[in-house]
Amino acid sequence: MISVVIPAYNEAGRLKRNIETLISFLRSNFQDFEIIIAEDGSTDGTDKVAEKLAEKYGFVRHLHSDERLGKGKAVLNGIMAAKSDVVVYMDADLSTDLHHLRELVDAIENGYDIAVGSRLMRNSETERPITRDIPSRIYNLLVRILLRSRIRDHQCGFKAFKRDRILKIAEKARDNHWFWDTEILILAQKEGMRIKEIPVRWTHIQDGTVSVFKTSIYLLSNLIRHSERSFFFLSLIIAALIFLGLLIFVSPGKLIGSFGSLNPYYLIAAFLLYPLSFILRGVRYEMLMREIGGNLGVGYAFMATSISQSLNVLTPVRIGDLGRAYVYARRGVAYQKSFSGLAGERIYDIIAILIIAFSGILFVGMEHLSTLFYALALVSAIIAGVIFLSKTKGYVARVMSDARNLIFSRKAAVFIPLSVSIWMIDVLVCWIVLLSFVNSPLYIPGFAVAMGNIIKILPLTPGGIGTYEATLTVILSSIVSRSDALAVSIADHAVKNIMTLILGLTSSLRLGIKLREMRG
Repeated sequence: MISVVIPAYNEAGRLKRNIETLISFLRSNFQDFEIIIAEDGSTDGTDKVAEKLAEKYGFVRHLHSDERLGKGKAVLNGIMAAKSDVVVYMDADLSTDLHHLRELVDAIENGYDIAVGSRLMRNSETERPITRDIPSRIYNLLVRILLRSRIRDHQCGFKAFKRDRILKIAEKARDNHWFWDTEILILAQKEGMRIKEIPVRWTHIQDGTVSVFKTSIYLLSNLIRHSERSFFFLSLIIAALIFLGLLIFVSPGKLIGSFGSLNPYYLIAAFLLYPLSFILRGVRYEMLMREIGGNLGVGYAFMATSISQSLNVLTPVRIGDLGRAYVYARRGVAYQKSFSGLAGERIYDIIAILIIAFSGILFVGMEHLSTLFYALALVSAIIAGVIFLSKTKGYVARVMSDARNLIFSRKAAVFIPLSVSIWMIDVLVCWIVLLSFVNSPLYIPGFAVAMGNIIKILPLTPGGIGTYEATLTVILSSIVSRSDALAVSIADHAVKNIMTLILGLTSSLRLGIKLREMRG
């Protein structure tokens, strides 16, 4: 006996025809079978069609859900309800040739735990629009790379399972929708289960209920969420592509010549100046924490800030901000207090960057004004969000309430100039490096650094590497050659990142904290 599970969501138009096609095939090829229609909160009358089929055929069962559970959950409910130890699931559109069903079942009966229909094997035959084929191939390649899978096609809706084996790993799955197939196969491989992939004949069936764009975004977001290294890996790809574009923009030979023209004394001066910004950051964070009752001294704030900024350099998301809260928690300061101080610090950073950028606009030109208005709108939205959330209840409300008090503190008159001073050191470092090529007025590197850090708000690459250089290159190329501008932007960012890592690693050793421990 075999159990065939058909997940169905808004399939009223074709469900009856396809189920009867399936019944005809099963009667000709299998002696004993059942069909389970796992209907998933449909709104077009699919439940009524499924119920009539169950009334007409004794071997058809209808599992109904009043609300949408997701494709994965619907399939799992069908597997749990199945009477046979061999469970097959296939999409309701019957896009896979049913003659491959015998191959799936034979694989399970011959000792495999899972059998997978594949549209991407050498002997597969597929008729598929390029708009669906290319995204599918890219997604499956990323799954193989990022989740270390050996399967070629994870999402084909044509699979068979040994029921008791699949139920053991299904309880570990976190996704209930489209990513369920991929997650189950990854978990099965980690458990050492035997999986057979079978090439199939597959024909695209137009489906108005599935959006290629939305499904792709959903799958990719889950791929990132489930991979320990995926986001970092993808961010490195983005950074590499940005630098590749910059090398097209600038001749590699000229870039090498520009690097040779960098004045080493200026680089040393910039390198020695940059730690002053961390001292000021430590002073500012200590002042912020003192306002909300979590101060541990300027020295500790300096080391915690150095460690957190190092983590921000190494990761494409601001894990360092969480790391700073962890460092403070080791001395008994509640996470809520640290998050409150960090929220206030970030807003003051954005305000300072905007002040520098708007000052530069007066000299650089008004063509960049729209970008600054977007940034201003962003910080306004953040402040409005802080105010709104502070009026709610719970943990987040307490954090936002503290952050609101810091933003509108009477000491804002101190915090804002202090924040501007911190970022002006960033500007001065860039200006000193730029002196290798031209004695530029300060407002040009000021505007470039401000815009570079506004772009870095988007967590696309580790430490903003690539996005920062691209922004500075575009702006600085108005006063020096493209190759010189790129050389300055790379040297400027390298000076800052190297010093940040030195201070962070030194501080972590001083406090007995491993960066890997904090990333965990």
